[in-house]
Amino acid sequence: MQKLPREGVVDHRQDTHLAAFNMRPQHQVTLSVLAVLLLIVIGIRSSGTNPATNVQPETATSHKSDLPSAPTPEELAAENAAREARMSAVKAQREKERIASLWARTEGEDPLTGARFVTLVRRSTYSFELDFPHRGMHYGYLAIRKHPRHGTDVMVYVDDGQLHCTYNDCRISVRFDSDKPRSFAVTGPADASSSTWFVDDKTRFLARLSKADNVIVELQFYRQGTRTLKFETTGFKRP
Repeated sequence: MQKLPREGVVDHRQDTHLAAFNMRPQHQVTLSVLAVLLLIVIGIRSSGTNPATNVQPETATSHKSDLPSAPTPEELAAENAAREARMSAVKAQREKERIASLWARTEGEDPLTGARFVTLVRRSTYSFELDFPHRGMHYGYLAIRKHPRHGTDVMVYVDDGQLHCTYNDCRISVRFDSDKPRSFAVTGPADASSSTWFVDDKTRFLARLSKADNVIVELQFYRQGTRTLKFETTGFKRP
């Protein structure tokens, strides 16, 4: 037989049971939610889904299979050979254009006959210096002219300065590539200018010039001593 509490006395055990009874539904709901979340997580892991990226493993695998395979050593060697061939072709073309630009070509008309003449001119690779009265840096020029009346001429001239030679024995020294220096007789122009020489033995000069890549000419100047001019003559073709 249950004893009733006395009047004015609070039964704390009854309050505790009631509190526990009142909190039990909330705990049950919380546990139910946690259980559902746990099942979701377990389901995601078991299916292999990456929650961060949502990428399926089989999808990633299919992407890897789409990537190209690494080239073989033979394929790499062939690619390198093709690249070197392209670079060599470009360099060869540039060198061809450079050589073609070495000789400046000019054309003119003979006023007497109206026939055309052609002149090829090559400037010296390096400049040279003269003292007063021609003080400054100057260049020399090697020219080959084909004229309808005068034939082919070989000329060596400077943009300033007075060329000099021994009386009745004007000669210049010329070296073609690594050959020994050769002496060529020269003659001044008809207008008696002192900056130009015409090579007398032009046939021998042109025969050597056609095979040479470099030509060195030594000139003597009046009261200035000698100066050496170097010409790159690669690719020369007679006009």
